[in-house]
Amino acid sequence: MLIVIAIALLAATGCTNEGSGNVKKGEIGIVLPYVALDESSYFLNSPVLQSFYSDVEIYNMVNKDFARVRTIRIDAATYDDYVDKVMTLMLSDQPPDLVFDYSQYSEKTKIYSLARDLQAVGYFQEIDFTKLKTELLPGFMEQYYLPTGIEVVGYLYDREETEAIGKTFLDRFTMEEKSAVIDSWLKERDLPLTRTTYQQILDMYFPIDLFVDLESKAVSFDTEELQKRADRLKSLYVEDAFVGPTGLAVSEAKKYVLNDDYSQKAEMKKAIHEGFWLPRYDDYIYYPTSTNFYTDLDWYEGRGVVLLDDSDSFRTSGYYINRQTSNLEDVYAFLNFVSSNGDTCADVIESLKELKVAQFEKDRVVRFYERLQSEDLIYLNRDYPLNEETMERFSELLLDYMLDKHTTDRDFTRKLEQLENELVFKAME
Repeated sequence: MLIVIAIALLAATGCTNEGSGNVKKGEIGIVLPYVALDESSYFLNSPVLQSFYSDVEIYNMVNKDFARVRTIRIDAATYDDYVDKVMTLMLSDQPPDLVFDYSQYSEKTKIYSLARDLQAVGYFQEIDFTKLKTELLPGFMEQYYLPTGIEVVGYLYDREETEAIGKTFLDRFTMEEKSAVIDSWLKERDLPLTRTTYQQILDMYFPIDLFVDLESKAVSFDTEELQKRADRLKSLYVEDAFVGPTGLAVSEAKKYVLNDDYSQKAEMKKAIHEGFWLPRYDDYIYYPTSTNFYTDLDWYEGRGVVLLDDSDSFRTSGYYINRQTSNLEDVYAFLNFVSSNGDTCADVIESLKELKVAQFEKDRVVRFYERLQSEDLIYLNRDYPLNEETMERFSELLLDYMLDKHTTDRDFTRKLEQLENELVFKAME
Protein backbone atom coordinates (compact mmCIF):
# COMPACT_ATOMS: atom_id res chain seq x y z
CA MET A 1 0.00 0.00 0.00
CA LEU A 2 1.46 3.34 -1.04
CA ILE A 3 0.34 6.24 1.08
CA VAL A 4 -2.03 8.84 -0.27
CA ILE A 5 -0.43 11.88 1.31
CA ALA A 6 -3.25 14.29 0.62
CA ILE A 7 -5.59 12.43 2.96
CA ALA A 8 -3.24 12.86 5.88
CA LEU A 9 -3.41 16.63 5.71
CA LEU A 10 -7.02 16.50 6.88
CA ALA A 11 -6.42 14.36 9.95
CA ALA A 12 -5.63 15.34 13.52
CA THR A 13 -2.73 13.75 15.34
CA GLY A 14 -3.38 11.74 18.48
CA CYS A 15 -0.36 10.32 20.27
CA THR A 16 0.67 9.08 23.64
CA ASN A 17 3.96 9.81 25.27
CA GLU A 18 4.62 8.34 25.64
CA GLY A 19 3.06 11.83 25.01
CA SER A 20 2.18 14.37 22.42
CA GLY A 21 3.35 13.74 18.89
CA ASN A 22 5.38 16.84 18.23
CA VAL A 23 9.03 16.60 19.19
CA LYS A 24 10.39 19.28 21.50
CA LYS A 25 13.82 20.89 21.40
CA GLY A 26 16.45 18.93 23.29
CA GLU A 27 14.99 15.54 22.44
CA ILE A 28 14.63 13.18 19.51
CA GLY A 29 11.37 11.38 18.84
CA ILE A 30 10.79 7.81 17.61
CA VAL A 31 7.45 6.70 16.15
CA LEU A 32 6.32 3.17 17.06
CA PRO A 33 4.33 0.80 14.83
CA TYR A 34 0.59 0.23 15.03
CA VAL A 35 -0.40 -2.59 17.38
CA ALA A 36 -3.81 -4.27 17.27
CA LEU A 37 -4.24 -5.32 20.88
CA ASP A 38 -6.16 -8.31 22.10
CA GLU A 39 -7.20 -9.29 25.60
CA SER A 40 -3.84 -10.94 26.31
CA SER A 41 -2.13 -7.53 25.98
CA TYR A 42 0.56 -8.85 23.70
CA PHE A 43 1.91 -5.34 23.26
CA LEU A 44 3.01 -5.27 26.88
CA ASN A 45 4.67 -8.68 26.61
CA SER A 46 6.26 -8.45 23.15
CA PRO A 47 9.98 -9.21 23.51
CA VAL A 48 10.79 -6.96 20.56
CA LEU A 49 8.91 -3.99 21.96
CA GLN A 50 10.16 -4.68 25.48
CA SER A 51 13.69 -4.63 24.15
CA PHE A 52 13.05 -1.39 22.29
CA TYR A 53 11.80 0.30 25.47
CA SER A 54 14.71 -1.14 27.42
CA ASP A 55 17.19 0.36 24.95
CA VAL A 56 15.55 3.78 25.17
CA GLU A 57 15.42 3.70 28.96
CA ILE A 58 19.06 2.65 29.35
CA TYR A 59 20.23 5.17 26.77
CA ASN A 60 18.43 8.01 28.53
CA MET A 61 20.04 6.98 31.84
CA VAL A 62 23.62 6.77 30.59
CA ASN A 63 23.53 9.48 27.93
CA LYS A 64 24.80 12.81 29.24
CA ASP A 65 26.01 14.58 26.11
CA PHE A 66 23.18 14.22 23.60
CA ALA A 67 19.44 14.80 23.37
CA ARG A 68 17.11 12.48 25.25
CA VAL A 69 14.97 10.01 23.31
CA ARG A 70 11.18 10.07 23.51
CA THR A 71 8.95 7.32 22.17
CA ILE A 72 5.79 8.27 20.30
CA ARG A 73 3.03 5.69 20.36
CA ILE A 74 0.14 6.76 18.15
CA ASP A 75 -3.26 6.50 19.80
CA ALA A 76 -5.32 5.10 16.91
CA ALA A 77 -8.48 3.01 16.80
CA THR A 78 -7.68 1.41 13.44
CA TYR A 79 -4.72 1.02 11.11
CA ASP A 80 -6.21 3.58 8.70
CA ASP A 81 -6.50 6.00 11.62
CA TYR A 82 -2.87 5.28 12.47
CA VAL A 83 -1.79 6.01 8.88
CA ASP A 84 -3.58 9.36 8.88
CA LYS A 85 -2.10 10.42 12.19
CA VAL A 86 1.44 9.36 11.34
CA MET A 87 1.28 11.24 8.06
CA THR A 88 0.07 14.36 9.81
CA LEU A 89 2.93 14.04 12.28
CA MET A 90 5.50 13.56 9.53
CA LEU A 91 4.24 16.70 7.76
CA SER A 92 4.17 18.83 10.91
CA ASP A 93 6.61 21.58 11.92
CA GLN A 94 8.15 19.28 14.54
CA PRO A 95 8.28 15.81 12.96
CA PRO A 96 9.82 12.73 14.60
CA ASP A 97 13.48 12.02 13.93
CA LEU A 98 13.25 8.23 13.67
CA VAL A 99 10.69 5.59 12.79
CA PHE A 100 10.99 2.20 14.50
CA ASP A 101 10.28 -0.59 12.03
CA TYR A 102 8.80 -3.87 13.21
CA SER A 103 5.92 -5.91 11.86
CA GLN A 104 4.41 -9.10 13.22
CA TYR A 105 1.28 -10.97 12.20
CA SER A 106 0.03 -13.92 14.20
CA GLU A 107 -3.20 -15.53 15.28
CA LYS A 108 -3.29 -13.25 18.32
CA THR A 109 -1.59 -10.06 17.31
CA LYS A 110 -1.13 -7.73 14.39
CA ILE A 111 1.73 -5.23 14.51
CA TYR A 112 2.07 -3.07 11.43
CA SER A 113 4.86 -0.66 10.57
CA LEU A 114 4.34 2.16 8.12
CA ALA A 115 8.07 2.58 7.55
CA ARG A 116 8.39 0.77 4.22
CA ASP A 117 5.52 2.77 2.75
CA LEU A 118 7.09 6.00 3.98
CA GLN A 119 10.37 4.96 2.40
CA ALA A 120 8.62 4.31 -0.93
CA VAL A 121 7.42 7.92 -1.10
CA GLY A 122 10.74 9.45 -0.08
CA TYR A 123 10.37 10.34 3.60
CA PHE A 124 13.72 8.93 4.77
CA GLN A 125 17.36 9.74 4.23
CA GLU A 126 20.14 7.29 3.54
CA ILE A 127 22.03 5.71 6.42
CA ASP A 128 25.55 7.15 6.66
CA PHE A 129 27.52 4.09 7.75
CA THR A 130 30.66 6.18 8.19
CA LYS A 131 29.00 7.68 11.27
CA LEU A 132 28.44 4.26 12.84
CA LYS A 133 31.19 2.97 15.08
CA THR A 134 30.00 -0.62 14.84
CA GLU A 135 30.56 -2.86 11.83
CA LEU A 136 27.45 -4.78 10.80
CA LEU A 137 27.19 -8.37 9.67
CA PRO A 138 27.17 -8.89 5.88
CA GLY A 139 23.74 -8.37 4.37
CA PHE A 140 22.49 -5.85 6.91
CA MET A 141 23.90 -2.63 5.44
CA GLU A 142 20.77 -1.37 3.74
CA GLN A 143 20.43 2.00 2.06
CA TYR A 144 17.71 3.52 4.24
CA TYR A 145 17.20 0.98 7.02
CA LEU A 146 19.38 0.14 10.02
CA PRO A 147 18.38 -3.28 11.39
CA THR A 148 19.46 -3.80 15.00
CA GLY A 149 17.29 -6.65 16.35
CA ILE A 150 16.80 -10.17 15.01
CA GLU A 151 13.75 -12.30 15.77
CA VAL A 152 13.50 -16.03 15.13
CA VAL A 153 10.76 -18.40 16.22
CA GLY A 154 11.45 -21.72 17.91
CA TYR A 155 8.97 -24.38 18.99
CA LEU A 156 8.38 -26.20 22.26
CA TYR A 157 7.34 -29.81 22.46
CA ASP A 158 6.27 -32.26 25.13
CA ARG A 159 9.37 -33.75 26.72
CA GLU A 160 8.05 -37.30 27.07
CA GLU A 161 6.78 -37.43 23.50
CA THR A 162 10.04 -36.15 22.01
CA GLU A 163 12.32 -38.34 24.12
CA ALA A 164 10.22 -41.34 23.10
CA ILE A 165 11.29 -40.79 19.49
CA GLY A 166 14.89 -39.99 20.37
CA LYS A 167 14.85 -36.20 20.15
CA THR A 168 16.88 -33.98 22.44
CA PHE A 169 17.29 -30.24 22.95
CA LEU A 170 17.78 -28.25 19.73
CA ASP A 171 17.16 -31.19 17.39
CA ARG A 172 15.09 -30.65 14.26
CA PHE A 173 12.03 -32.66 13.29
CA THR A 174 11.29 -34.42 10.04
CA MET A 175 7.75 -34.32 8.73
CA GLU A 176 7.23 -37.96 9.70
CA GLU A 177 8.33 -37.23 13.26
CA LYS A 178 6.04 -34.22 13.46
CA SER A 179 3.17 -36.40 12.29
CA ALA A 180 3.97 -38.94 15.01
CA VAL A 181 3.92 -36.23 17.67
CA ILE A 182 0.62 -34.82 16.42
CA ASP A 183 -0.94 -38.30 16.30
CA SER A 184 0.17 -39.03 19.87
CA TRP A 185 -1.04 -35.62 21.01
CA LEU A 186 -4.50 -36.07 19.51
CA LYS A 187 -4.89 -39.63 20.79
CA GLU A 188 -3.98 -38.69 24.35
CA ARG A 189 -6.19 -35.61 24.66
CA ASP A 190 -9.56 -34.37 23.57
CA LEU A 191 -8.22 -31.36 21.74
CA PRO A 192 -10.64 -28.57 20.87
CA LEU A 193 -10.21 -27.29 17.34
CA THR A 194 -10.03 -23.55 17.96
CA ARG A 195 -8.28 -20.55 16.45
CA THR A 196 -5.32 -21.18 18.76
CA THR A 197 -4.84 -24.89 18.07
CA TYR A 198 -5.52 -24.50 14.34
CA GLN A 199 -2.87 -21.80 14.06
CA GLN A 200 -0.39 -23.93 16.00
CA ILE A 201 -0.90 -26.92 13.73
CA LEU A 202 -0.70 -24.65 10.69
CA ASP A 203 2.63 -23.24 11.86
CA MET A 204 4.10 -26.65 12.49
CA TYR A 205 2.78 -28.51 9.46
CA PHE A 206 3.41 -25.82 6.87
CA PRO A 207 6.84 -24.15 7.24
CA ILE A 208 7.94 -21.40 4.89
CA ASP A 209 10.08 -23.65 2.69
CA LEU A 210 6.88 -25.18 1.31
CA PHE A 211 6.00 -21.77 -0.14
CA VAL A 212 9.38 -20.18 -0.93
CA ASP A 213 12.57 -21.57 -2.47
CA LEU A 214 15.25 -21.12 0.20
CA GLU A 215 18.00 -20.53 -2.37
CA SER A 216 16.35 -18.19 -4.87
CA LYS A 217 13.96 -16.66 -2.25
CA ALA A 218 11.25 -16.78 -4.95
CA VAL A 219 7.63 -17.87 -4.54
CA SER A 220 7.58 -21.59 -5.27
CA PHE A 221 4.85 -23.79 -3.80
CA ASP A 222 5.63 -27.45 -3.16
CA THR A 223 2.10 -28.33 -4.24
CA GLU A 224 2.52 -32.08 -3.86
CA GLU A 225 3.75 -31.81 -0.28
CA LEU A 226 1.16 -29.17 0.64
CA GLN A 227 -1.57 -31.45 -0.70
CA LYS A 228 -0.18 -34.42 1.22
CA ARG A 229 -0.15 -32.56 4.51
CA ALA A 230 -3.58 -31.02 3.92
CA ASP A 231 -4.96 -34.51 3.22
CA ARG A 232 -3.48 -35.68 6.51
CA LEU A 233 -5.27 -32.96 8.49
CA LYS A 234 -8.52 -33.46 6.61
CA SER A 235 -8.47 -37.18 7.44
CA LEU A 236 -7.86 -36.41 11.11
CA TYR A 237 -10.85 -34.08 11.09
CA VAL A 238 -13.05 -36.64 9.33
CA GLU A 239 -11.99 -39.27 11.86
CA ASP A 240 -13.11 -36.96 14.71
CA ALA A 241 -9.58 -36.60 16.08
CA PHE A 242 -10.52 -33.05 17.09
CA VAL A 243 -13.24 -32.05 19.53
CA GLY A 244 -15.86 -30.12 17.55
CA PRO A 245 -17.22 -28.69 15.48
CA THR A 246 -19.57 -31.47 14.35
CA GLY A 247 -22.92 -31.40 12.63
CA LEU A 248 -22.50 -27.76 11.54
CA ALA A 249 -22.64 -26.18 8.12
CA VAL A 250 -19.20 -25.27 6.78
CA SER A 251 -19.75 -21.55 7.35
CA GLU A 252 -20.82 -22.15 10.96
CA ALA A 253 -17.96 -24.58 11.55
CA LYS A 254 -15.48 -21.94 10.38
CA LYS A 255 -16.98 -19.41 12.77
CA TYR A 256 -16.64 -21.95 15.58
CA VAL A 257 -12.96 -22.59 14.82
CA LEU A 258 -12.07 -18.93 14.39
CA ASN A 259 -14.03 -17.63 17.36
CA ASP A 260 -11.66 -15.62 19.55
CA ASP A 261 -13.84 -15.90 22.62
CA TYR A 262 -13.86 -19.68 22.54
CA SER A 263 -10.11 -19.96 22.12
CA GLN A 264 -9.61 -17.86 25.26
CA LYS A 265 -11.86 -19.95 27.49
CA ALA A 266 -10.60 -21.09 30.86
CA GLU A 267 -10.23 -24.76 29.91
CA MET A 268 -7.91 -23.85 27.04
CA LYS A 269 -5.72 -21.70 29.26
CA LYS A 270 -5.67 -24.42 31.90
CA ALA A 271 -4.52 -26.99 29.35
CA ILE A 272 -1.74 -24.69 28.17
CA HIS A 273 -0.41 -24.08 31.67
CA GLU A 274 -0.45 -27.78 32.49
CA GLY A 275 2.26 -28.15 29.88
CA PHE A 276 0.70 -30.24 27.14
CA TRP A 277 2.47 -30.22 23.79
CA LEU A 278 1.89 -27.22 21.60
CA PRO A 279 3.89 -26.59 18.44
CA ARG A 280 3.95 -22.94 19.42
CA TYR A 281 3.63 -22.65 23.15
CA ASP A 282 1.44 -19.73 24.25
CA ASP A 283 3.18 -17.05 22.18
CA TYR A 284 6.56 -16.99 20.50
CA ILE A 285 9.91 -18.02 21.89
CA TYR A 286 12.38 -15.49 20.60
CA TYR A 287 16.01 -15.25 19.82
CA PRO A 288 17.61 -12.21 21.40
CA THR A 289 16.41 -8.88 20.19
CA SER A 290 18.62 -5.89 20.80
CA THR A 291 20.49 -6.20 24.11
CA ASN A 292 18.40 -8.88 25.78
CA PHE A 293 17.70 -12.59 25.51
CA TYR A 294 13.93 -12.97 25.69
CA THR A 295 13.34 -16.67 25.89
CA ASP A 296 11.61 -17.10 29.25
CA LEU A 297 13.00 -20.62 29.49
CA ASP A 298 12.99 -20.42 33.27
CA TRP A 299 9.20 -20.10 33.09
CA TYR A 300 8.99 -23.47 31.33
CA GLU A 301 11.26 -25.25 33.79
CA GLY A 302 9.46 -28.27 35.22
CA ARG A 303 6.59 -28.01 32.74
CA GLY A 304 7.73 -30.95 30.68
CA VAL A 305 8.71 -29.16 27.50
CA VAL A 306 11.85 -28.91 25.39
CA LEU A 307 12.91 -26.42 22.75
CA LEU A 308 13.41 -27.82 19.29
CA ASP A 309 13.14 -27.18 15.60
CA ASP A 310 14.00 -23.55 14.91
CA SER A 311 12.35 -21.79 12.01
CA ASP A 312 13.78 -21.36 8.51
CA SER A 313 13.01 -17.65 8.54
CA PHE A 314 13.72 -14.54 10.57
CA ARG A 315 12.79 -10.89 10.63
CA THR A 316 14.52 -7.79 11.92
CA SER A 317 13.55 -4.65 13.78
CA GLY A 318 15.35 -1.37 13.32
CA TYR A 319 15.28 2.30 12.40
CA TYR A 320 14.69 4.75 9.56
CA ILE A 321 15.90 8.37 9.73
CA ASN A 322 13.45 11.12 8.80
CA ARG A 323 14.87 13.25 5.99
CA GLN A 324 13.56 16.35 7.81
CA THR A 325 15.42 15.80 11.07
CA SER A 326 17.66 18.64 12.23
CA ASN A 327 19.20 16.50 14.97
CA LEU A 328 21.53 14.20 13.05
CA GLU A 329 24.28 14.28 15.65
CA ASP A 330 21.83 13.22 18.35
CA VAL A 331 20.22 10.64 16.05
CA TYR A 332 23.53 8.94 15.29
CA ALA A 333 24.50 8.99 18.96
CA PHE A 334 21.41 6.87 19.68
CA LEU A 335 21.88 4.66 16.61
CA ASN A 336 25.48 3.98 17.66
CA PHE A 337 24.23 2.88 21.06
CA VAL A 338 21.57 0.45 19.76
CA SER A 339 23.70 -0.94 16.92
CA SER A 340 26.70 -1.60 19.17
CA ASN A 341 24.46 -3.60 21.50
CA GLY A 342 22.32 -5.14 18.77
CA ASP A 343 22.03 -8.53 17.08
CA THR A 344 23.39 -7.40 13.71
CA CYS A 345 26.83 -6.18 14.83
CA ALA A 346 29.76 -8.14 13.43
CA ASP A 347 31.20 -9.11 16.82
CA VAL A 348 27.93 -10.46 18.24
CA ILE A 349 29.28 -14.01 18.63
CA GLU A 350 32.34 -12.76 20.49
CA SER A 351 30.15 -10.72 22.82
CA LEU A 352 28.21 -13.86 23.81
CA LYS A 353 31.18 -14.98 25.88
CA GLU A 354 30.63 -12.08 28.24
CA LEU A 355 26.95 -12.74 28.82
CA LYS A 356 25.83 -14.66 31.90
CA VAL A 357 23.32 -16.96 30.24
CA ALA A 358 23.10 -20.74 30.06
CA GLN A 359 25.43 -22.48 27.62
CA PHE A 360 22.54 -24.04 25.73
CA GLU A 361 21.24 -20.52 25.07
CA LYS A 362 24.63 -19.52 23.68
CA ASP A 363 24.70 -22.67 21.55
CA ARG A 364 21.26 -21.85 20.21
CA VAL A 365 22.27 -18.35 19.19
CA VAL A 366 25.59 -19.47 17.67
CA ARG A 367 23.73 -22.04 15.59
CA PHE A 368 21.42 -19.36 14.26
CA TYR A 369 24.32 -17.15 13.15
CA GLU A 370 25.99 -20.12 11.48
CA ARG A 371 22.82 -20.71 9.49
CA LEU A 372 22.58 -17.00 8.75
CA GLN A 373 26.06 -17.01 7.22
CA SER A 374 25.22 -20.06 5.11
CA GLU A 375 22.27 -18.11 3.66
CA ASP A 376 19.77 -20.94 4.09
CA LEU A 377 17.34 -18.67 6.00
CA ILE A 378 14.60 -16.44 4.60
CA TYR A 379 15.02 -12.81 5.67
CA LEU A 380 11.35 -11.90 5.71
CA ASN A 381 11.76 -8.11 5.64
CA ARG A 382 13.78 -8.26 2.45
CA ASP A 383 13.41 -11.69 0.81
CA TYR A 384 9.73 -12.36 1.30
CA PRO A 385 7.57 -9.50 2.59
CA LEU A 386 4.50 -11.40 1.31
CA ASN A 387 4.83 -14.02 4.06
CA GLU A 388 1.90 -12.80 6.16
CA GLU A 389 -0.42 -12.58 3.16
CA THR A 390 0.69 -16.03 1.99
CA MET A 391 -0.04 -17.71 5.29
CA GLU A 392 -3.30 -15.87 5.88
CA ARG A 393 -4.70 -16.83 2.48
CA PHE A 394 -3.38 -20.39 2.68
CA SER A 395 -4.94 -20.73 6.13
CA GLU A 396 -8.35 -19.90 4.68
CA LEU A 397 -7.94 -22.42 1.84
CA LEU A 398 -6.83 -25.15 4.21
CA LEU A 399 -9.65 -24.62 6.68
CA ASP A 400 -12.23 -24.76 3.88
CA TYR A 401 -10.66 -27.99 2.65
CA MET A 402 -10.60 -29.58 6.11
CA LEU A 403 -14.18 -28.71 7.02
CA ASP A 404 -15.99 -29.14 3.70
CA LYS A 405 -16.45 -32.77 2.66
CA HIS A 406 -17.52 -31.62 -0.80
CA THR A 407 -14.19 -29.90 -1.50
CA THR A 408 -12.01 -32.42 -3.35
CA ASP A 409 -8.25 -32.71 -3.49
CA ARG A 410 -8.40 -31.43 -7.07
CA ASP A 411 -10.28 -28.36 -5.89
CA PHE A 412 -7.64 -27.72 -3.26
CA THR A 413 -4.76 -28.19 -5.73
CA ARG A 414 -6.37 -25.85 -8.24
CA LYS A 415 -6.82 -23.14 -5.59
CA LEU A 416 -3.21 -23.60 -4.43
CA GLU A 417 -1.95 -23.08 -7.97
CA GLN A 418 -4.13 -20.00 -8.35
CA LEU A 419 -2.79 -18.54 -5.10
CA GLU A 420 0.80 -19.26 -6.14
CA ASN A 421 0.32 -17.51 -9.49
CA GLU A 422 -1.20 -14.45 -7.83
CA LEU A 423 1.69 -14.21 -5.38
CA VAL A 424 4.30 -14.63 -8.13
CA PHE A 425 2.81 -11.67 -10.01
CA LYS A 426 2.53 -9.62 -6.83
CA ALA A 427 6.19 -10.27 -5.96
CA MET A 428 7.16 -8.88 -9.38
CA GLU A 429 5.33 -5.57 -8.87
